Formats: sequence, structure tokens, C-alpha cells
Amino acid sequence: MEFIRWDPNFDGNTLTIRNVEGLKIIGKGEQPVRLLVRPRYVFVLNFEHCKDVEMVNLVMGHAPQEGYCDSGVLGVVDCERMCIRQCELFGCGTEGLRLVNVRSFSFEDSVIRDCTYGILTAKNCAELSFVRTRFTKNREFWGVSLHDTKGVVFDGCAFRENKSEAPLFHVTSCSEVVVTGGEIADNEVKGLTNNSGVVSFNSVGGVSTTPSTERR
Repeated sequence: MEFIRWDPNFDGNTLTIRNVEGLKIIGKGEQPVRLLVRPRYVFVLNFEHCKDVEMVNLVMGHAPQEGYCDSGVLGVVDCERMCIRQCELFGCGTEGLRLVNVRSFSFEDSVIRDCTYGILTAKNCAELSFVRTRFTKNREFWGVSLHDTKGVVFDGCAFRENKSEAPLFHVTSCSEVVVTGGEIADNEVKGLTNNSGVVSFNSVGGVSTTPSTERR
């Protein structure tokens, strides 16, 4: 099909939405609409070559039980102008977001929680904003991982009870990562960032971390 592709994986198929513009996926009603997938080795949703996509009032994750997983919750590749608001992304997805070659992406009033490998990854992206979002109880290998990405802002976000063998913000070949307002507390990580020359923290409340235990 022109706008949908099913990508086979180990225990199911990933739904990839592709080549669409102006798509809106909005959960109606007071309670968010749940988008759950049973296969553990697929993204809940994957987007490719899309523009002007809006997602609102959704809960996305793997079900019926946490178990183990080999894919994240939401994947976005080669897309422009995407806005996610009032959404919750949860594990056992390896990470909440995987962004590759994405321009102008906003994630607002939302939650990424309980992911089993890390919070999010962004590669070759620009103009990413995270506003009033909570990142909580994600664990294991990374927190926010940014590579070859510029113009990243975390505004009024809360990072609590995350665990990682890496710094909370691990950046390579990046510029302009700004963390302003919000809170960073009760995380077990290897420091705030590996590159204090790129990542700045402005008026962030309760900035505290506990060094993670070295893997033996």
C-alpha cells in the first residue's frame, strides 16, 4: 500500500506509516486512547517520510505484559514538523523515542516511562523541543542519547528515578542542547552529561544524580 507498510520482524510486523502529510491521530474523550501491540520486537508505530503529523491524547506501549523487548515505542525517520501532545509512551519498549533525520519535532505535556534500555535516541536531527514532559523510571544503558543533532531544548521537563550506565545526556557531534526549568532528581546515572560545553542547564530544580554502579 502507498501509505502503509508492514515490516516483518521476529515475532510480528511493525506498522510503518509513510509518505503522508497533514495526518492527525487524536484520542477522543477524557481518557487517552490506548495503542498497544502484542509483538515484543516491533515499534508500536513507525513513521517514514512524513510531514505535519500531530498525535494527541494517546497511550502507546507493548502489551499485555512487560517481558522483554527489542524495539522502542515510537520510531520517526526522515520526517518534518511532527507534534506529540498529551501522550504517554511506556516500556517494555527499549526506548520511548527513536528519531533519525527528523526536523522540527515537538513533544509536549507527555510522559516517557519504564523503558528498558533508555529514554530516547536522536541521530542527525534538528529543532527538537520537549516541553513539560516527564521522563521517569527508564533504565539500563542510556538516558537521552543525541548524535549529530542541533537545536535541542528541554523546557520545564522532569527527569526522575531513571537509571543508566551512561550520563543522563550523552551527546556526540551536537550543538545547542539546552535544559531549562523543570527538575532533575533521584537518578542513578554517570553524571549529567559527557559534554558540558554543549549541554547547558538553566534554572533546573533539584539537580541531583547518584553514580550508577559499574557493570562487572
